[in-house]
Amino acid sequence: MFSTYTPINGRKLFMGNSATSNIVGLGKVVLKMTSGKELTLIDVLHVPDIRKNLVSGSLLVKSGFRLVFESNKFVLTKNSHFIGKGYVEKGLFKMNERKEEGSSRKRTHEIASGDRQRDEEPRRSKRAKIAKTFGPEFLTYVLENEPRTINEALSSPEAPFWKEAINSEIESIMQNHTWELVDLPPGSTPLGCKWILKRKYKDDGSIDKYKARLVAKGFKQKEGLNFFDTYSPVTRITSIRVLIAIAALYDLEIHQMDVKTAFLNGELDEEIYMEQPEGFVVPGQEKKVCRLVKSLYGLKQAPKQ
Repeated sequence: MFSTYTPINGRKLFMGNSATSNIVGLGKVVLKMTSGKELTLIDVLHVPDIRKNLVSGSLLVKSGFRLVFESNKFVLTKNSHFIGKGYVEKGLFKMNERKEEGSSRKRTHEIASGDRQRDEEPRRSKRAKIAKTFGPEFLTYVLENEPRTINEALSSPEAPFWKEAINSEIESIMQNHTWELVDLPPGSTPLGCKWILKRKYKDDGSIDKYKARLVAKGFKQKEGLNFFDTYSPVTRITSIRVLIAIAALYDLEIHQMDVKTAFLNGELDEEIYMEQPEGFVVPGQEKKVCRLVKSLYGLKQAPKQ
C-alpha cells in the first residue's frame, strides 16, 4: 500500500474523543482513482487501531486541490482537472481507490488492520460484465496531527520550532503588559487557558512557519458578570471604495498591514482573572492568578476591544 515507509516508535495520534492510538509508521501513498488520475499522499500515518483510512481534506486544499461539497457528495479537482468524487456514507464522505486489473502485487504495511475489502454488487446490465475490484476505502475527514500541549510539542522532533513560536508569543504578551499576578479575590473563579499550536503551510504543502497562540477559555464567561457586548467593528465597504478611488485619482499606492497580536492591544473594562499559562507558572507564586489588564484571544469581548 505504501510506496515509501519509515517505522516510527513513541508517537501517538489524538482523536476527537480524547482517545489515543499508537503511530507505527509514516510514508507515501499513491491512490489510483476511478477517473484514471493518481492522488499522491505524503506523510501518511500508519495507525493500526483505526478501521478506516482517513485523508485530511484541509491538507488536500493546502496542497493545491479543490474540494467541492454538495448535499450528498464531493468532487475533487486540481488545476480544473477532475480527480475523483465520493458520496456520503454514515456521516463521512467516501472515495474508492481503483486497483489495477491483473495485479498480483502483495499489499504490505496496510494503514489499518483487519479485512476491509468489500465486494461490489454488480449491476444488472446487458453489457458484458467486467470485473471491478477496489482497494481500501479512503475517507476525506479533517485530521490534523498537531500537538495539543506544550509538553507534547517540546518532546516532539519539531521541539526547537515549537519552542521558538511559544517564546515569541509569551514575549509579546509580557511586553504588552497583558496581565498582572494577583491573589484571587474571594468568590471569584479564574478562567482557564490553553496553548493552540498550529503549522502554517505554503501553497506547495511545505511548512511555512510554526505558530503558537495563548487562548483564554472564554466559553466559561458569564454575560453581565465579566462580559457585556460581543461584536467586532469592521470597516464599511463604502469607506474602502472611497479610499481606493482617492488612491486611483492621485496615483497613490495602498499598503495593507497585519498588526501582530492585534487582539492584545485592547483595554479591558471588566475584572477578569485567568490561571497562569502552562509552562510559564512563576516559581514561588503558583497560587496567584493573572488579572487581565488587556484583551486576550478567546475572550468574548476580544474582537470589540
